[in-house]
Amino acid sequence: MRVLVDAREKLHIPWGDNSNQVNGDKMMAFDTRSSMAAQGMVETRVFLQYLPVIRALWADSGIQNAYDRRREFQLGESVKYFLDNLDKLGEAMETVRHSEHTLKTALISENPALVSQYKKLDAGERRLLNEAFKPDHDLFEPITLHSPSDWIISHPEAPQDFEQFFSDPYRKAPSPEKHSIYIQCIGSLGNSRIISDEYIKWLKGYCEAFFYGLTVKLLEPVPVSATRCSFRVNENTQNLQIHAGHILKFLKKKKPADAFCIVGITMIDLYPRDSWNFVFGQASLTDGVGIFSFARYGSDFYRSHDEGKVNKPQKVSPSDYAVFDNYYTPPVTSVLLLRSCKVDIVCLKLSTNTEFKWIP
Repeated sequence: MRVLVDAREKLHIPWGDNSNQVNGDKMMAFDTRSSMAAQGMVETRVFLQYLPVIRALWADSGIQNAYDRRREFQLGESVKYFLDNLDKLGEAMETVRHSEHTLKTALISENPALVSQYKKLDAGERRLLNEAFKPDHDLFEPITLHSPSDWIISHPEAPQDFEQFFSDPYRKAPSPEKHSIYIQCIGSLGNSRIISDEYIKWLKGYCEAFFYGLTVKLLEPVPVSATRCSFRVNENTQNLQIHAGHILKFLKKKKPADAFCIVGITMIDLYPRDSWNFVFGQASLTDGVGIFSFARYGSDFYRSHDEGKVNKPQKVSPSDYAVFDNYYTPPVTSVLLLRSCKVDIVCLKLSTNTEFKWIP
């Protein structure tokens, strides 16, 4: 809503109701410097406090006209869905909790092929599996749904147990010939190559532990120019962004013969198509390629003084990659990596856009 209020003023669109100037001022005065706001989130208490203001503004014809011109300032169409359902957004948060019986039914199969796999587990692995189903264990902890914007609500999917997942003919599994995960750094990961290398090694170790049994290999970092991807300056954040789809094509061409998958990581913000504001990451399960950006996990990304912002609004030449030469990218840190890795684990549980559908 702050983007729409700001756009209405910059586009010189009059208010439908002049009294909404007060609500607009309240919206623009919202403090975005809190740790939650910096991550694009807001406390439920604060949201409910601003709900009447947002509702009144969304009903104003001036804000509606600004939304109709959203392509001029790169605002996604999905905003309308949420603003049209403000009353639902104000409802109490919901918690998804599954019983021990439900988890065991969904995750333990009598399929002979799977039973043979269970028998290969050692004592420690069996103990972990048995304890994981208990209500007080944190492996399958309750999932809090904050609003209808949460993926699990806005993208409903049919339930899928582990046997269904295992039997999916389209599921890809590692093989003796393809058993390596490759990590490709794109662009700078900070001002110090030595420090960045240390954190990438940390990420490598994390992946080796999480994807047990697979080999994780690091590819030599490449500049953005090597990908020949499209890029732009985001008009909302004034940060440079690179085209996720084009990066995937680059990674597909570079994918080694023994790769189960190749994953690109970058500290530069991503966008999947011109009509989208941004995307955290994008992947092709068919091609075994993916790209993920840590940019928006930085504490200063949403702040006006972020060093990664382009100083003056500008149009960049689609072939002039020199714009990235002196572009500041915040150094990747262990805290940042750990935060994003925890988010990825939760995403696996929530069944975002992967083949592995957990219990909705």
